[in-house]
Amino acid sequence: MLDSTATAYELIDHEPDGTTEAVSALRGHPVSEAAKCLILMVKIDRRVTRYVLAIVPGDRRVDLNALRTLFAARLDRLLAMSGADYARLAEPRVERITGPDSD
Repeated sequence: MLDSTATAYELIDHEPDGTTEAVSALRGHPVSEAAKCLILMVKIDRRVTRYVLAIVPGDRRVDLNALRTLFAARLDRLLAMSGADYARLAEPRVERITGPDSD
Protein backbone atom coordinates (compact mmCIF):
# COMPACT_ATOMS: atom_id res chain seq x y z
CA MET A 1 0.00 0.00 0.00
CA LEU A 2 2.69 2.53 0.96
CA ASP A 3 5.00 1.76 -1.97
CA SER A 4 2.14 1.76 -4.49
CA THR A 5 1.01 5.23 -3.32
CA ALA A 6 4.53 6.74 -3.43
CA THR A 7 4.44 7.41 0.32
CA ALA A 8 7.75 8.28 1.99
CA TYR A 9 8.21 6.20 5.13
CA GLU A 10 10.85 4.72 7.41
CA LEU A 11 10.61 1.43 9.29
CA ILE A 12 12.18 1.55 12.74
CA ASP A 13 12.79 -1.82 14.38
CA HIS A 14 12.54 -1.83 18.18
CA GLU A 15 11.90 -4.13 21.08
CA PRO A 16 8.22 -5.13 21.35
CA ASP A 17 7.84 -2.73 24.28
CA GLY A 18 4.47 -1.37 23.20
CA THR A 19 4.63 1.84 25.30
CA THR A 20 4.15 5.34 23.93
CA GLU A 21 6.86 6.59 26.28
CA ALA A 22 9.53 4.28 24.81
CA VAL A 23 8.60 5.02 21.21
CA SER A 24 8.36 8.78 21.87
CA ALA A 25 11.87 8.70 23.34
CA LEU A 26 13.09 6.75 20.30
CA ARG A 27 11.57 9.34 17.96
CA GLY A 28 12.65 12.32 20.11
CA HIS A 29 9.37 14.02 21.08
CA PRO A 30 7.26 14.30 24.25
CA VAL A 31 4.46 11.80 24.84
CA SER A 32 1.94 14.66 24.82
CA GLU A 33 2.67 15.18 21.10
CA ALA A 34 2.45 11.49 20.18
CA ALA A 35 -0.18 9.73 18.14
CA LYS A 36 -0.31 5.97 18.29
CA CYS A 37 -0.43 5.04 14.61
CA LEU A 38 -0.69 1.37 13.78
CA ILE A 39 -0.85 -0.17 10.33
CA LEU A 40 -2.03 -3.72 10.79
CA MET A 41 -2.03 -6.47 8.19
CA VAL A 42 -5.22 -8.48 8.59
CA LYS A 43 -5.35 -11.86 6.87
CA ILE A 44 -8.97 -12.55 6.00
CA ASP A 45 -8.08 -16.00 4.69
CA ARG A 46 -5.06 -17.64 3.03
CA ARG A 47 -5.37 -15.52 -0.12
CA VAL A 48 -6.96 -12.27 1.07
CA THR A 49 -5.06 -9.65 3.10
CA ARG A 50 -6.33 -6.23 4.20
CA TYR A 51 -4.50 -3.35 5.87
CA VAL A 52 -5.98 -1.35 8.75
CA LEU A 53 -4.62 2.06 9.79
CA ALA A 54 -5.49 2.76 13.44
CA ILE A 55 -4.58 6.17 14.94
CA VAL A 56 -5.27 6.94 18.59
CA PRO A 57 -4.08 9.85 20.78
CA GLY A 58 -0.70 9.29 22.46
CA ASP A 59 -2.13 9.88 25.91
CA ARG A 60 -4.77 7.16 25.48
CA ARG A 61 -4.35 3.53 26.49
CA VAL A 62 -4.62 0.77 23.91
CA ASP A 63 -5.05 -2.88 24.82
CA LEU A 64 -2.19 -4.27 22.72
CA ASN A 65 -2.99 -7.88 23.57
CA ALA A 66 -6.53 -7.38 22.28
CA LEU A 67 -5.15 -5.85 19.07
CA ARG A 68 -2.71 -8.73 18.67
CA THR A 69 -5.51 -11.26 19.16
CA LEU A 70 -7.99 -9.44 16.94
CA PHE A 71 -5.63 -8.68 14.04
CA ALA A 72 -2.64 -11.06 14.54
CA ALA A 73 -0.39 -7.98 14.34
CA ARG A 74 3.34 -7.56 15.02
CA LEU A 75 4.32 -5.36 17.97
CA ASP A 76 8.08 -5.10 17.31
CA ARG A 77 8.15 -2.58 14.46
CA LEU A 78 6.81 0.93 13.92
CA LEU A 79 6.25 3.05 10.84
CA ALA A 80 7.11 6.76 10.64
CA MET A 81 5.62 8.99 7.94
CA SER A 82 4.16 12.47 7.69
CA GLY A 83 0.75 13.38 9.10
CA ALA A 84 -0.31 14.52 5.63
CA ASP A 85 0.42 11.06 4.24
CA TYR A 86 -1.53 9.44 7.10
CA ALA A 87 -4.53 11.66 6.30
CA ARG A 88 -4.22 11.03 2.54
CA LEU A 89 -4.06 7.26 2.98
CA ALA A 90 -6.99 7.24 5.43
CA GLU A 91 -9.43 8.47 2.80
CA PRO A 92 -12.17 7.69 2.12
CA ARG A 93 -12.78 5.96 5.45
CA VAL A 94 -11.94 7.47 8.81
CA GLU A 95 -13.69 6.09 11.89
CA ARG A 96 -13.56 7.21 15.53
CA ILE A 97 -12.09 4.31 17.53
CA THR A 98 -11.66 5.92 20.95
CA GLY A 99 -14.22 6.74 23.59
CA PRO A 100 -14.76 10.02 25.43
CA ASP A 101 -11.91 11.46 27.50
CA SER A 102 -11.47 9.65 30.80
CA ASP A 103 -10.19 12.64 32.80
